[in-house]
Amino acid sequence: MISVKNLEYRRGERIILQNLSFDVQPSSGLVITGANGSGKTTLLKILAGLLVPTLGEIEIQEDILYIGHKNAMKEEFSVLENLQFWAGLAGNDMLIPTALSYFQLEDYADLPHKALSHGLQRRVALARLIFSPQKTWLLDEPFAHIDKETMLCLRNLITTRVEQGGIVILSSHQPVDLPFKELGLGSGI
Repeated sequence: MISVKNLEYRRGERIILQNLSFDVQPSSGLVITGANGSGKTTLLKILAGLLVPTLGEIEIQEDILYIGHKNAMKEEFSVLENLQFWAGLAGNDMLIPTALSYFQLEDYADLPHKALSHGLQRRVALARLIFSPQKTWLLDEPFAHIDKETMLCLRNLITTRVEQGGIVILSSHQPVDLPFKELGLGSGI
């Protein structure tokens, strides 16, 4: 379970998040919506432990996987080398072929990450979900830069994680076809 009570986050004098409270139970998800600058990424980073809130309480009972805007891949490494690194950390090396296949990356496995389009780079980052042992996923704009076929694959993967008792919290500035609660944040900058 994830529980957030009276969360506030300030950057200098600017209040980014204020009086934010919500709970997300296992086998469910939450879509964070709002304009650019409304605090979607900030909230995910706070939940991931990358930022410390100014006020409030957060309780997270599971390990989490956070995939942010930046794909956290070594630019000079090949697709395969990047996935080997992340799979090694997760202790699931045997799932690399599944990840490559699921996100249709086999033909790009030997290419350096920096040679890929934004959409392919995003697919490599999302392939980490295949071997993620974490029950809670925090995904920042996961549907950005991907095609409709990849969107469907990702939606199916997210749905499966939730059906298996996991929690998925994602941000989006576009409609998301998932049966999740929605949390709308302020108007932004």
